Amino acid sequence: MHLFLILYAFGSNVAALASFRPPELRVTTSSGLVNGIYNNSARTVRGFIGIPYAEPPIQELRWAPPRPKSPRSHIDASSFRSPCPQVHTYSNESIWSVLPYKIWNPGDMSVYMNIWAPSVKHPDHKELHAVMMFIHGRCYDPGGSSVAYYDGTDLVQNHDVIVVTFNHRLNVFGFPNSPDIDPSKQNLGLLDQRLAIVWVHQNIARFGGDQNRILLLGQSAGAASADIYSYAYPDDPLVSAVALESPL
Repeated sequence: MHLFLILYAFGSNVAALASFRPPELRVTTSSGLVNGIYNNSARTVRGFIGIPYAEPPIQELRWAPPRPKSPRSHIDASSFRSPCPQVHTYSNESIWSVLPYKIWNPGDMSVYMNIWAPSVKHPDHKELHAVMMFIHGRCYDPGGSSVAYYDGTDLVQNHDVIVVTFNHRLNVFGFPNSPDIDPSKQNLGLLDQRLAIVWVHQNIARFGGDQNRILLLGQSAGAASADIYSYAYPDDPLVSAVALESPL
């Protein structure tokens, strides 16, 4: 009973703290009410870090197409979430040992995105901003959106743009392959990417973004994904441009 009361009080306090955030840090989306943070000391960049765009890929959804996230009353979007389970080691001989490539605690709850948007106090604030949506690389095996140099703060602070990054399923969880697998249950990582794009198209205006000016940008395997996307949905692309960096 005491534990229940403590947990209840803790949950109430979290919701209460969120209610004190400025209105521009509280955004209603199809996933629920998202509570973000100011991502720099000047408060010119808002960060909404760790927004679920799909139901967790566990149990019956483990190897199934993604399902849109059911709305929740409160989403704490102040920290990165786990990328897809993966094997990643750092060798002293590897370039990754000297670069800021850190993976945040891989886990099952991997279908999250991050949005960096100008504050309404930003000197270049306009009614709607172009959107840059980035797909990370690393051969569809390791990787995640929490890598330090994917942070969108500087781009948003210095340019008229909103930056979106996201996690999707990788390796055997995202790309299972067997003649016995139904084709509709293959390429799950690519289907995650599509659902993330659908989510952004539906919700980005609430963050100050222009749904008609979404650039899909990918690097390495992410560039291959953007290339595939360019012809996978010819009748309903949802993005207005595609850019490829070092495609596979």
